[in-house]
Amino acid sequence: MLEKEEKSYASEIIKKSRVSGSAYTNSAGNPIMELKPGNDCKCRRMCYIKVSEENRLTVFKNFRGMSSKNEQDNYLQSLISASEVKQRRRRKPEEESNKPERGSCAELEFEEGRTRLPTDLQY
Repeated sequence: MLEKEEKSYASEIIKKSRVSGSAYTNSAGNPIMELKPGNDCKCRRMCYIKVSEENRLTVFKNFRGMSSKNEQDNYLQSLISASEVKQRRRRKPEEESNKPERGSCAELEFEEGRTRLPTDLQY
């Protein structure tokens, strides 16, 4: 019975470390490095240039400071919005294609103060 309690305790530590982004050793004994903000994605929206370094670090710290994965998921869901497909370009006629028409596409927006900027930031 004691082994089971220790195992659940270790798994809880791993879960909390994964959510917070801090360094930890996984259940297989492999060290996992601390997470840091990513590099410029070089997307066409130039979001890395539009959002200042200070704001990127603030968002990263706030996101990693959330207490659970569910809280992080809810935050990300609040930033995602569906919009109509602006231009449809089929390679094949609709009769020959196996794929259905896409009704909408997802966009991620970043809140900076009161404004929401469309972005491709990856955290």
